[in-house]
Amino acid sequence: MNYLLLATCSSAVMAIVLRIYQNSKGNRYAIILGNYLICILISWFSLPNRSMDLEGSPASILCGIIGGAFFVAGLVTMLANGGGSSMSKIFEQVGTRNQDELYFFNLFFTAAVLTARLLLLEWKRTGKALKWSEMAAGIAVGIPNYYASFLLLLALVVLPAIIVYPINSTGSILIVMAVDALVFHQKYTKRQWLGILLVLAAMVLLNV
Repeated sequence: MNYLLLATCSSAVMAIVLRIYQNSKGNRYAIILGNYLICILISWFSLPNRSMDLEGSPASILCGIIGGAFFVAGLVTMLANGGGSSMSKIFEQVGTRNQDELYFFNLFFTAAVLTARLLLLEWKRTGKALKWSEMAAGIAVGIPNYYASFLLLLALVVLPAIIVYPINSTGSILIVMAVDALVFHQKYTKRQWLGILLVLAAMVLLNV
């Protein structure tokens, strides 16, 4: 449960950073690319063996590549949302448990390559170039993003997915809403407060 709580907090931090930069006028893919690049670096330096990227199991490599493709596809179409997270559960079942870092390296490397392509297309279409301030924001997002993904995978080892995913999603939403209210002075309607209460009730029922 500790892994799940830490993953939820990391997801919330990532969302809060994105909230701060939501009005950016630059290329919308710059922050996302910075996010993936720092995740690549963290996973690379976390590899117990630098040659593992060539010697890893096919499942670790393939699950990472497919998961990265799903992550980027989710930026383009809602149909792909959740696909990247689902690959974590598949990897937990079929992958090699001592190759978590390799899985994440391949996941974020694939996502970075595809996002770079989207960034260039956006640049060509709108003239909005990459801004280093947005890349820096992406790095700030990427650090909690990596550990949220890593801790979520650890949580899936000890808890069922039907518990992990709803709590991670709803818990991070509640944290972000609390920060919105306390820091950004966001005002919620009665309907939104009802939604918050329903989310809390759902989390309680999941843990009964």
